[in-house]
Amino acid sequence: IEERLRSKNTTDDVNDEWRNIREVVTEVANEEIGELKVVRNEEWFDQECKRAIDKKNEDRRRMIARDTRSNREKYALSRRIESKIRRKKKRKWMKRKVSGMEVMKERGEDRKFFQAVKRMRKGFEPKGNQCKDKDGKIIGEEVQIMERWAQHFSEVYNGEGETPNTNASEESINGDQR
Repeated sequence: IEERLRSKNTTDDVNDEWRNIREVVTEVANEEIGELKVVRNEEWFDQECKRAIDKKNEDRRRMIARDTRSNREKYALSRRIESKIRRKKKRKWMKRKVSGMEVMKERGEDRKFFQAVKRMRKGFEPKGNQCKDKDGKIIGEEVQIMERWAQHFSEVYNGEGETPNTNASEESINGDQR
């Protein structure tokens, strides 16, 4: 960030400086982190749901641009329709999942059945692929994480790391018995 800010032309105008800083920070963030793309649940979210949402959003924009009673009514109607479509699709999807789980139970596939129940109950839980280095800073790069784990196990198994002071605990135990 600092290198890019130095390479940008500096001006006396505060607004131009702010624009430069904002551009540099967003460019670097996009390069390093990337953009988060929202992914819908494709199992039940289909084109019909997308069309209903697009229609609702268009009616909302129309209502905001020109706030009339008819535009408000159209927007309220499109919201109800969109919500009804989504609920119906999700309910059908849920029924299919439950009937599939019932089939698993009837066939005696207990392991698959309970795994499916667990997935339904818990929902999506993202896996964290980060850890902390020795200084407590969070590491996100896969190579750095692997190096940190290698360092950790090297310390543990080869005795390179700090060993806990076990003498203090032995003294307190022996001191209590006297």
